[in-house]
Amino acid sequence: MHKVNFKRYFDQDFFEKENKKLFSKLWVFACAVVDFESDDSYVLAKTPFGEIIICKKNNEYNAFYNKCLHRGHPIVNKRKGPLKLVCPYHCWSYSSDGKLKNIPFGEKMYGIKKEQFKKMSLKKIQIIRLGDFIFLNADKNPIKIEKQFN
Repeated sequence: MHKVNFKRYFDQDFFEKENKKLFSKLWVFACAVVDFESDDSYVLAKTPFGEIIICKKNNEYNAFYNKCLHRGHPIVNKRKGPLKLVCPYHCWSYSSDGKLKNIPFGEKMYGIKKEQFKKMSLKKIQIIRLGDFIFLNADKNPIKIEKQFN
């Protein structure tokens, strides 16, 4: 009989390897559609590849890492809420598709002009709504979700 080494259940290095080789390739359940408070809200999902903000606006869904472009500070810290994505660190704000909307005193403080905002966006994650469930995938070329659940 083959025994599994018990360290695999709590070893951080093994967990990171498992995430990279297994979970980043698979679609991971993130939340249910009923978790959104309104059509203009977000849900924060904790996944094997990090905290992900899932936004719902006009019945469309977008997902991206919960890290501000400026210093990587979490943008939201509540499980869900209204769609006001403003980093509490220096108030950089983002739209529901992850694009940078505003930097207070952006040009004066950081040398970033307003026309550069449209080129700046939070790192997106692949997202699919399947029935009443939302799934995420961190891989650049994810497998077809039908293949995973077939």
